[in-house]
Amino acid sequence: MSPAGGRLLARRAGSSAVALLAATVVIFGMDRALRPENYPGERFWPGFTGELRRVLLHFDLGEALLPAHPAIAHLWAQGRGADLLLLGGAFVLGAVGGSLTGVWCGRHAGRLRDRVVETAASVLLCVPVYVSALGLLLLFNQDIGRLVRIPWLFDVDPRAFDAPLTHPWELLHGYALPWLVLAAPLWAVCVRATARMTIEELGTDHVRTAIAKGVREARVLRRHAAPPAYATASQAVWGFVPLFVINGMLVEELCNVPGFLRRLRPAAAADRVTETLDVPMIQAISLWTVVLVVALAFVCDLVLAAIDPRARTSATGAGS
Repeated sequence: MSPAGGRLLARRAGSSAVALLAATVVIFGMDRALRPENYPGERFWPGFTGELRRVLLHFDLGEALLPAHPAIAHLWAQGRGADLLLLGGAFVLGAVGGSLTGVWCGRHAGRLRDRVVETAASVLLCVPVYVSALGLLLLFNQDIGRLVRIPWLFDVDPRAFDAPLTHPWELLHGYALPWLVLAAPLWAVCVRATARMTIEELGTDHVRTAIAKGVREARVLRRHAAPPAYATASQAVWGFVPLFVINGMLVEELCNVPGFLRRLRPAAAADRVTETLDVPMIQAISLWTVVLVVALAFVCDLVLAAIDPRARTSATGAGS
């Protein structure tokens, strides 16, 4: 990596760390500041700084308000793998697949097949993930499907998520439907962003000159038109990351994915009699959500630094 790219990533890593620290302060300080009655006998600043040290230095997230009062760090360790598999697989499937499809649409702009694909992208971008997930299950699930009962792909069997990484076929059995549902809106974002930029790049002078000189269109597309389009897709994905993680919570609930994010709904209704929220669990889930958002956004920065020279140039200009 060039020195300019290294400076860009160093700046983004520093800003990500600051954002994570600021979010942690807000998450664990807001309840203490707004509801001091939940912390009887504790002064704000000593209790708040002690809680931050406990969380940041010892990763002690407290205990959930469940009957057995389990340690939240233990629950997180049980569900973090499912969260990472779900979000990581859907992120790659949606971003890579959508970018490649968008370049293809830009190359065939104005044709019927391009219009069909872009219309489908618009629909998928507007339909909530819980609607698409529930609709696919009601239509194609092998037990409750009303249209065509398709086995394997549209199963929601919790046992399939327990397969080890050495059994990828079993993992695919469990994650195929959640990946497709969660990746669909991200795929649509990348298709629309990449297709528009590809059309613009194909109309630039240097691309048209290369084609006129006899360079194969596929080579011109791959070397000159596609990289700026991929950079645009990376920027679009960066802005979509928070909604992508929130969609992951909904998909986990509908598809029985045993992730840590799925515990938000029970935490929000921990005690219906006293109307008490499971505040420690909600805080832990909020912190984990921030970590996931920051990590995925940093991945977008990595991709942008690798494929877009303008980003590295701006980093050089900012550092000089």
